[in-house]
Amino acid sequence: MACLAGNLAGEGCRSASGPLLSQRIHTFEAREEFRLPALIRLGRENGLCFGIEEADNFNQRITLSLADIDARSAISAILGSTQDYDISVLHNVILIRDKRLRPPKYLSVRLPRFSIPRSTLVSAELNLWMTVEMYLDPSSKGFAGDRPPGDPTDQVGPFDLREQMVRGLLCRIVENSKGTTWISNPIESPVAPAFINGLWTFVLYRMQND
Repeated sequence: MACLAGNLAGEGCRSASGPLLSQRIHTFEAREEFRLPALIRLGRENGLCFGIEEADNFNQRITLSLADIDARSAISAILGSTQDYDISVLHNVILIRDKRLRPPKYLSVRLPRFSIPRSTLVSAELNLWMTVEMYLDPSSKGFAGDRPPGDPTDQVGPFDLREQMVRGLLCRIVENSKGTTWISNPIESPVAPAFINGLWTFVLYRMQND
């Protein structure tokens, strides 16, 4: 799911004026770049934050040049198909789903409650991950993952949400951030900085001092 942040590059996730997928991309070029890093860069440069349900088919290199195109068409061009992907918007974030793959079951789990105070993006993501892991397996002990320090000024929340799907909660966090993409499976990330746990990957658009 992707969240448009306005017209200035690197401005993070903010509400767009008008339909999100109709927002104009003025120029974008990729030369022998893997699809996933190209998509992330499109987001970072144009204020689009993505939630990607599986990223197993994104390892092809692409070369393209786009000008004065809407966001949906730009995304489809990077993905290389208009038929194989569903592109939709949830909580001001654009969801990309590969029709050929089943999304992880945890995305559709409804948590009884997700409640956190205003927190850094990294802390909020960590809290959600631990909450989901404990819901799926109450005997879970110890949580390990790779996470950069992030930007301490990138604050999200507070949240006090009940009976919400994990998919929607991920989007709520991303929507309120300065710029992030979540991917619903852990990946050996070709894009950085990213934090990775046993369920998903978060790619940060901003670091401290950016």
